[in-house]
Amino acid sequence: MLAAIPMHKHIPQPIKTPRIRGGPFPGCETIKRFSDPTTLDLYPITLQILIFLTLIMMAISPSTTLTLANVGLLIGGFVIYQIFKALYRVTFHPLAKFPGPKLAAATYKYEFYYDGIKGGSYIHQIVKMHEEYGPIVRINPNELHCNDPNYIDTIYAGGGAKRDKSSYFVHAFGPSVTGSIFATPKHEIHRRRRAAVNRFFSKATITKVEPKIHDLAQRLCNKLLAQKAKGQPFEVTDPYSQFTTDVVSSYCFGQSHGFLEEERIDLTLRGALHAGCSMLPVSKQWPKIFLLVDNLPERVAKSVSPDVATHIDFTKGIENHVRELKHSHDTEKNSALLDQRSIFRDLLESDLTESEKTVHRLTGEAAGIIGAGTETTAWTLAVLTLHILNNPHILEKLTRELKPIVTDPTHLPSWSDLEKLPYLGAVIIEGVRLSYGVATRLARIAPDETLIYQGTFKGESIEMKIPPGTAIGMTNVLIHANEDIFPRADEFLPERWLKDDGVTRRTDLERYMLSFSRGSRQCIGINLAYCELYITLAALVLRVFPPMKLFESGVEDVEFYRDVFVSMAKPSSKGVRVVIS
Repeated sequence: MLAAIPMHKHIPQPIKTPRIRGGPFPGCETIKRFSDPTTLDLYPITLQILIFLTLIMMAISPSTTLTLANVGLLIGGFVIYQIFKALYRVTFHPLAKFPGPKLAAATYKYEFYYDGIKGGSYIHQIVKMHEEYGPIVRINPNELHCNDPNYIDTIYAGGGAKRDKSSYFVHAFGPSVTGSIFATPKHEIHRRRRAAVNRFFSKATITKVEPKIHDLAQRLCNKLLAQKAKGQPFEVTDPYSQFTTDVVSSYCFGQSHGFLEEERIDLTLRGALHAGCSMLPVSKQWPKIFLLVDNLPERVAKSVSPDVATHIDFTKGIENHVRELKHSHDTEKNSALLDQRSIFRDLLESDLTESEKTVHRLTGEAAGIIGAGTETTAWTLAVLTLHILNNPHILEKLTRELKPIVTDPTHLPSWSDLEKLPYLGAVIIEGVRLSYGVATRLARIAPDETLIYQGTFKGESIEMKIPPGTAIGMTNVLIHANEDIFPRADEFLPERWLKDDGVTRRTDLERYMLSFSRGSRQCIGINLAYCELYITLAALVLRVFPPMKLFESGVEDVEFYRDVFVSMAKPSSKGVRVVIS
């Protein structure tokens, strides 16, 4: 058994943010209020428009035709416009004095090259930026990135602090999640929409529907054990995804999708979700692309990619379900739908305005909740499976801890009782740390507040004033890999979450966990996810893991390799493959 890991000699403490004048980077101390930079990044835009229109008028007039020379003039005008825009961004823009590569400051195409062309690798380039420039760097024309864990509570503030989301980020997800809590840029609208469903995601409410989660967890175990008869290896994330989809769809609509009832274990929404995520580098640059994709004829979509076609069917299926539920509510028909408590029944009965209850907005809400609640929890279960099977002493210790309170593994204790088990909790949160949840950077905007940063870089003090309206974020992959906080960070060590007595939870580390984000925009489904993890892992440990073995899978198959919104392993990975013997 691994010995408990002592607390590192220095855990960074929260940085107080007094108003500080001056700073090591000239101009960083300047406070300048400006519009949301994700929608307007050029102040001299009027001058540019005039120049551009003048060139167009010179090229095209009622008395001339569009000649090759005129086309050349138009192209030249566009090039001049882009040059002026880039020059403005690196010289006069409110973020011009923040450190970082000039090319990243000049154009979004720098980010696109690494994420779009090189496949989700911009995060690795951002790491190099921090090594060269410091804890806060400018990573695109309108966004800063911070790699200082002391600044978590400032960026992801809670309470009464206003935090908007970057339009550049949320618009990339297209119309399928428009209007959802996740894709709401403005703080006030987000707070109103979230308030309407907050109660439904409280611990008290989840415990009322806990029997359904217990039932689905046992069905998952039955399905996994049934694979013994086939004697063939299989990828375990797929059945986990079936389980999480059934849980969250049941929670949303009062009835599950029914994936666990399917004979196939690889029939999931994962392909559809990955197809949507893989488009994000492109849709960040050209947000309208989702309109094109979502309106593709079925035959064309399937020829492009079966996963794209599944993504379209997924969105349309949710829309049809929402439409049916809303029609039943409005006409008081189909009492079977209305009699079942669900998020969307509550939304339809809430005091939200009718504009907040349209089919389009509720479809976006459902797509956001189902998408977020499916892949991340399933991947966490897959990461836990690999590390537990790869470390028999962990499975042995979990079994010893569970058996005294479990008389029948098909009828588990309540979530609240399972939460009291210290080692089970330590294993779960370590799995959450290494599965990351949303692995991409999550930027926040303080619309009315100047954020003050104080830190050090290469032994020198750093003081910066971040102007109101600036998008600044962190990436949990980097925070969770911080060796000052998590020694031997790349190893699966549940003991790091326990004190030397082996039973008392170390809560000091939890403030550095960003898998569910933090603050007023923390993932609304955090309690549901933990309920699923406790119940399902307990069932797997007692029923499934004893006869389950890894098949040609190792730690490299769950290690972070690239960012496609969620964490992705290396392209050659075949996932977490197992066999039931």
